[in-house]
Amino acid sequence: MASATSASSANMDKPVYKMEGWSKFRQTPQIKSCDMVLEMETESRDVIVMALDKYLSSHEYEVTSLIKSNMDKKFGGPWHVIIGEGFGFDVVHQARQLIHVHYQNVSCLCYKC
Repeated sequence: MASATSASSANMDKPVYKMEGWSKFRQTPQIKSCDMVLEMETESRDVIVMALDKYLSSHEYEVTSLIKSNMDKKFGGPWHVIIGEGFGFDVVHQARQLIHVHYQNVSCLCYKC
């Protein structure tokens, strides 16, 4: 009987993880890596989130072309955009011209060569 009590108390010491706040966390853009001025970072993040909200459910090509065209207009071209669920990267970019954002279940990498 004593072993049953100690086993139940051992289970109570384990942390309980709740997933209530996880969906809210996924709805905010998480900047994983950024090499930009703060104002440029904010504008880039807004462009990425707007494009992902608008087109992600339909076609990824439209998302990338919308982000690229907006970044080219705002900050001069040529920008490169990569979107995917899981990828690694090692790119050569201009100084202060890279942002990697994770939003919902997708990552977006934008950089200027």
